[in-house]
Formats: sequence, structure tokens, C-alpha cells
Amino acid sequence: METSVPRCLVVGGTGGVGALIAELLLRETNVRVTVAGRSQERVAAMVAQLRAFASDRVAGCVVDLAHDDLDPVLRGYTLVVQVTTATAAIPRLADACIRMGVDYVDCSTQHVLASRAAEVRDAGRCFIVQAGFHPGLPAAFVRAAASSFDRYDAAVVAMAMRARFRTEESAVEIVDMLAAGLPEIFADGHWRASTYRDAHLVDFGAPFGTQRCYPIDMPELRTVPESLGLRKVMTVVGGFGGPTDLLLMALMPIAMIAYRIRPGWGRRTFARWFVRCANRFLRGAPGIVFLVDAEGQVQGRARRLRIRAEHADPFAFTAIPVIACIRQYLAQHQSGLFAMGNFVDPEPLLADMERMGIRIDRTWSDRS
Repeated sequence: METSVPRCLVVGGTGGVGALIAELLLRETNVRVTVAGRSQERVAAMVAQLRAFASDRVAGCVVDLAHDDLDPVLRGYTLVVQVTTATAAIPRLADACIRMGVDYVDCSTQHVLASRAAEVRDAGRCFIVQAGFHPGLPAAFVRAAASSFDRYDAAVVAMAMRARFRTEESAVEIVDMLAAGLPEIFADGHWRASTYRDAHLVDFGAPFGTQRCYPIDMPELRTVPESLGLRKVMTVVGGFGGPTDLLLMALMPIAMIAYRIRPGWGRRTFARWFVRCANRFLRGAPGIVFLVDAEGQVQGRARRLRIRAEHADPFAFTAIPVIACIRQYLAQHQSGLFAMGNFVDPEPLLADMERMGIRIDRTWSDRS
């Protein structure tokens, strides 16, 4: 690393997930953390809160990604963690990181930096994109199961979540996924567009039970089937229940049309509708279950391995894998542009997630 004590700038560190990432960085690493946001008042309040964990390793910074000169802001930092939903400003921030010799972790679901892969590599920088749990964990969980099989055939990643959304910003990426339209899945050895017939019934166990789940796109899985010899890979997600699912079905074609007219057009309006509906009709305690059902051969027998992760706080479930990833980054620097799900070593990732409070279980069963 460039300095004996790394310095990390958490952009968006006053938001729900950003604040958790800043706190866990102080708890789980030795880095010096600077919380960055647009509001001086919110930055000051967050710094005061974080000083309870490490009074000598936390500071604050007011920055506007869209308009400020970012080069002097980044001077002296080792790593930037980007946790805002300001996806339009991501290329500007990433370019400044390349110029200033700063590594970069991005928690946005959108991968808008693919064209900069060669530039990042040539600069000797490490950029980790799509960090979190969706995306972030699907490829890691699929890879985690690989060593358990003599022949690895199929992997279905599934997730179910109940959440009380704190702000509209926390839901804009759900709108982005809706606007992407019907995703592709890998089946029978090739990628194809999904249909509603590809829905899966998944028994998540308590508290979610069995849900009908629908495919979603996870670009991090694109290289996984070939590298592991799989014939089927997909990620599916359960609904939010009742009226909220009906709203999502109605929003999907509208968002697709709006984004084709102008990318991101209407995303905050759609997110506002979704948050109001999801919070109004939330039933049961918040929580999340994330799992992979992996299938293959073990000593000539057809077997299924389920790796299941659970936590009561969906926002903590987003932040904890990011910290586990950063711990690996700090231990061994690599140059290049990586999706988090393909960057991490799966077993240390799962061990760190469990140590930080996520329950992880592995269960085997015979395939019929």
C-alpha cells in the first residue's frame, strides 16, 4: 500500500449503508476514515457519532461529486468507497481516482466503468465495482460451492427481503433493475432471454417460507459458467408481497420506456412511489435470506448443497460483504477492474461475514 496506515474516503458516508460501512471500517480495519457528503450538518453529525468507535481515525469532508474539483479532495487517500446513488457522477469520480493514484470500490448496482478497464490496469490501480450483496454475492456464493463437487452442474441463487426503506434514494437501484427489462439466464449451456416460465418456487425457510421468485440480471455471473463448467446459472428474487408486487409489475414497462427515452428519467419519482407502497404494506419483521442451491456429483451420487445466509437488517447485509471484500483488498493489492463477486476469495469472505453477524448455514441433500 502507499501508506503505512491507509486512508479511506467514504463518499455517501452519511446515508444508511454508507454510515454502516464507515462504522465497520473503523471496527474491522485499521484505516483512517473520512466521511464525505454534500451536507455539512449531516457530515458533522456522522463524524461525532463515529468518534465513539475511533476518535483519532475519523474525519469529515463536504463534497459535491458533480461540480467540485475532485483532484485536491482525493489527494493523500489510498481508497475511495462510493456509496451514493449518483450514478451519473461515477465516471467523473473514477477518472479522478485514476489521475490521483487512488483505488476505488463502488457499491452501485450499475457497471458504468467497463470501458476504463485497460486504463485502470495500466495505472496500477485496483477498482472493485458492484460491491454489496445484489450484486456482489451471487458469483461469490456460486464459486464457494464449487470445491464441494466432483462435477458441478447447476447453481441457482435466490434472495428474499423485507425492508423498511429509510429514504427514496435507498430504492432507486430497484427502479434501475426494473428498467433493465427481462434478464438473461444461463441454461442448457448457453445464455438466453428469460421468460415468466423461468420463475422458481424457493423454500427460504423461516421467516419467508416458500415464494415464487423471478430472474434478475447479475452481470458478475457472465464468466462463471465457463470457468466452473456449469450448464445452468441464474439469480432469482422473491417479491415484497401483495400491493407492492402489483406496483412493481406496473412500473416495469413504464420505467423501461422512460429509460429508453433518457437513462435515469423518472427514477426518483418511481422510487418514491415504491417506497411509500413498500413501507405502507410491509408485513412482518424486516430481514433478508440469501442462498445458493448448487447441484452436482459427489463420489458418483447426485447431490445438492445449499449455502444460506440470513440477517435481520438488509442494510447491514449490504455493508458487511463490502467490508469483508475491503479486508481482502487491504491484505493483497491487485491491479485491474473487478466485479466484487469475482474479486473475492469466497471462503474468507463467508468467514468474515459470519464473524460480523450474518448467520451462514450449509446443508446437503440428495437430488431426486
